[in-house]
Amino acid sequence: MHNETVNAWTTLLSILFGFILFADAANCLNCSWLDFSPFLVAWAGQTLHGPLSCGYHTFMCMSPAVANRWRKLDLTFILVLNTCATYAMSYYTFGLWVSLVWTAAVGGAAAVGIRSVQALKPKQQLDRRRILGTVGLTSIGYYLPVTARGLVALAMQGFSHNLMHILCFTAFNCAYPYLKHLHSQREEWAALWAPGGAR
Repeated sequence: MHNETVNAWTTLLSILFGFILFADAANCLNCSWLDFSPFLVAWAGQTLHGPLSCGYHTFMCMSPAVANRWRKLDLTFILVLNTCATYAMSYYTFGLWVSLVWTAAVGGAAAVGIRSVQALKPKQQLDRRRILGTVGLTSIGYYLPVTARGLVALAMQGFSHNLMHILCFTAFNCAYPYLKHLHSQREEWAALWAPGGAR
């Protein structure tokens, strides 16, 4: 039970810090709603998942039926969070249309995982390989654009701030400062990939 309490409190702190960092980004940026959408989607994913994760870690010991309900919500919204993070992290790297297609593909994998999660019965053992495989697969959705951007920046500039984010991305709150950094580079990035841009 002690470990579950720690999980619930760390999730609450993550929600709080996520909101503070999101509010800072909203306050500092002067951009279109479209360019702000990655921030909004990242915040929505975290805000949707956080309370459900807290609920799972808090109420799982009440009964098998209650634990199953909260387990389903927690796992479902981990997959939703990964889908939201995919759009947020790919928008400034791949552009709107590619990021929408990429997010739809990840969302399809998440939907398969959600269907599997929703079929769980009380006291049923979790097929960890299948569920963790789906969570891992959907995590590739946001790691791929972060890694791609980091490697391109490293090759072109000999330095990549982006690669640091690969190492610390498990703390999802790093997403907001990273998105602010991507927003600040949006024109240079677009020019790089424009016809006739330096390659």
